[in-house]
Amino acid sequence: MPPYLAVNPSDFWRRWHISLSTWLRDYLYIPLGGNRHGTLMTYRNLMLTMLLGGLWHGAAWNVVLWGLFHGLLLVGHRWLVPVSVAARVDGVSTRLASQVVMFHLVCYGWLLFRATSFAQIASFTRALLTGAGGFAVPITPMSTLVAVVSLLWLVEAWVRNAVDPRRSPGWRWGLGPVACGALLVAIVVFSPPGTRSFIYFQF
Repeated sequence: MPPYLAVNPSDFWRRWHISLSTWLRDYLYIPLGGNRHGTLMTYRNLMLTMLLGGLWHGAAWNVVLWGLFHGLLLVGHRWLVPVSVAARVDGVSTRLASQVVMFHLVCYGWLLFRATSFAQIASFTRALLTGAGGFAVPITPMSTLVAVVSLLWLVEAWVRNAVDPRRSPGWRWGLGPVACGALLVAIVVFSPPGTRSFIYFQF
């Protein structure tokens, strides 16, 4: 289950870092009371769980802010969308729109996670909203990246319900291997110069 194809905050945390998500649920959210004591207590438990989940990554203000951000996403989604509706996303267009919105929210969360100052957050946020400073990636490579991501989404959509993805039409037509190969090429082409250590090596 690719996490960046999640349709809502709860769906994202079921897909992302499953061992950590399960630990937070079993040892923080449920012992705090989970959703057993009314709406307000559920909101409180979600916020505390995500704040502590942020602190798990280190005693730094940016990871606490990241935890707060995801806590607000979870609370906001529960407040805006009834649980019975949140569990079901019908229609290709609805699912695609939900995935696009959630993808951008998650990416903004990573900005908070990696920020070094409030000024940097403000500057990057202003650039995202206004386009100030121009594009960091030229338009042509950006278009290529969008095309690759779109192809990957289509392949995932085809194989989502297949018992064996290799038997799906998308894979038989060769789109799966082609998309995976294109993704590897995109990683090489768009990666920043120099060597960077994997971010989770520091935790």
